[in-house]
Amino acid sequence: MDRELRLEGVSRSFGTHVALDDVSFTVRPGRTTGFVGANGAGKTTAMRIVLGVLAADRGQVTLGGAPLTPALRARFGYMPEERGLYPKMKVADQLVYLGRVHGLDTATARRRTAALLDELGLADRADDVLQTLSLGNQQRVQVAAALVHDPIMLVLDEPFSGLDPLAIDAMGAQLRERAAAGVPVLFSSHQLELVERLCDDLVIIDHGRVVAAGEAGELQGEAAEAVAELAAELGARETPDAQLPVALIGVGGLPAAEITTVTVEPGVDVARLLQDEDVAAALLGEDLDDLHLVGLRDVPGELETLVRAASSELQVAQAAADAGLSAQEVAALTQPEPPALELLEPRPEGTVPPQLLVLLFAFLFYLSVLTFGTSIAQSVVEEKQSRVVELLVAAMPVRWLLAGKVLGNTVMAVGQVVVIVGAGLIGGMVAGQGELVRQLAASSGWFVLFFLLGFVMLSCLWAVGGSLASRVEDLSSTTALMQILVIVPFFAAVLPIDEGTQRVLSYVPFTAPLLMPARIVHGAVEPWEPVVAAVLVLVTAAVLVVLGARLYAGSVLHTSGRMKAAQAWRGLG
Repeated sequence: MDRELRLEGVSRSFGTHVALDDVSFTVRPGRTTGFVGANGAGKTTAMRIVLGVLAADRGQVTLGGAPLTPALRARFGYMPEERGLYPKMKVADQLVYLGRVHGLDTATARRRTAALLDELGLADRADDVLQTLSLGNQQRVQVAAALVHDPIMLVLDEPFSGLDPLAIDAMGAQLRERAAAGVPVLFSSHQLELVERLCDDLVIIDHGRVVAAGEAGELQGEAAEAVAELAAELGARETPDAQLPVALIGVGGLPAAEITTVTVEPGVDVARLLQDEDVAAALLGEDLDDLHLVGLRDVPGELETLVRAASSELQVAQAAADAGLSAQEVAALTQPEPPALELLEPRPEGTVPPQLLVLLFAFLFYLSVLTFGTSIAQSVVEEKQSRVVELLVAAMPVRWLLAGKVLGNTVMAVGQVVVIVGAGLIGGMVAGQGELVRQLAASSGWFVLFFLLGFVMLSCLWAVGGSLASRVEDLSSTTALMQILVIVPFFAAVLPIDEGTQRVLSYVPFTAPLLMPARIVHGAVEPWEPVVAAVLVLVTAAVLVVLGARLYAGSVLHTSGRMKAAQAWRGLG
């Protein structure tokens, strides 16, 4: 198989910014090609296009003269500049998982994982959780992730960043070994000595255009100039605004009770305190509605939860004080009394009130969709923050990744509901409550069906909400629509509304998953009505899956900040 990789006339723009302009170069099999240029020159964009993570506006990428297919790209080894692995997963387990994502069977993936960890000096850390490793060892694991499936092509973005000298030598030996076996190797680096030592060929890019390409010996002076410029840019670092008053938060341990705080004067170098690990996080801002919780690489989950809870409580107290409300009035607003339930007609003995069944179904739907939907959104953000999403997208189409999240969580959510409903039926039979069992069985089947359709319809939107955010803190705004689409049917089902309105809402796709089962429980439907409502929900779910897939594909790789849906829609193109 001819493994010569060729980029021909590749161009890519983001809005008015031209990232790549008619880029052409070749990566030859059996040779290592260094890709050098300043920050923003277009190296990462070009590599992402090679992997199919981004689409080119013009031009083509070929391997052996033939256009690249998803099957071929899945056999590439890719190491993104922003490292992407699961921090709370064991080292060996996630290498085996990534090997299987790239098509290996379990036995082969385990064998390759063991061999690579031994070669990289990590055999004794195979069962350690990734985040417990030093940064250098985490980098070695990232290298292993790119090599575990024995790739036919290597595309490595800054692979030596953060490695110690021994690890650099080991990685260099790995690259030379792969090149000697005929594998084309393309890597970027700002370390001139490594470029000189490892590269057979060089490609120099500046402002989206290739300014020189050829054998390393012929281009040494130009490469040195480009790498020196890159090193100068890497020396610049931004710090938080020193004029902001700050409250610095330090953690004596993970338990919430051991959190301590210290207030410092304006002008303190917050970034230095975080880098020196004097504090776990810094809380910046003068107003309750404009606070920023700043961490170095992440913020402990317990700390983030407590800070958000404290902020919410203080904002409620402040709003109440501004409005002149008493403590009793605030309690009345935040903890309202539920409507009193009064039965005008007695129910049959041995059954439960229909309203109670509706309430149980409503809570099941509300809690399950909210819980699993939030889990979907958070998992997308975590994959974006850890950059593991680039590895996944490089190995499979984006729509598969979205489908996997939706289907996996749908199976778990529906399974949970089936178990709960089944437990209720079995409990009723054991207790000899025949009437109760018949009552529950008559309505639970329709509820499970509508739950399935409604969950699929909404879960795709939850994934889109996660892809539009770049931080977990952004989810409150990017998933606001999904929360409304869960809360509105819940209240429409549990609160008393007139029969005509309820009948109309039972056909609206977003409220039908709860309102139609509620009408079935009350015995107020014709036999054909649930079928029509189910078809409407199914059609809506299909439309939302298609629209959601486009928005997800256009935003899942955007990590620099929160994204609007319109930008995501345009981003795919």
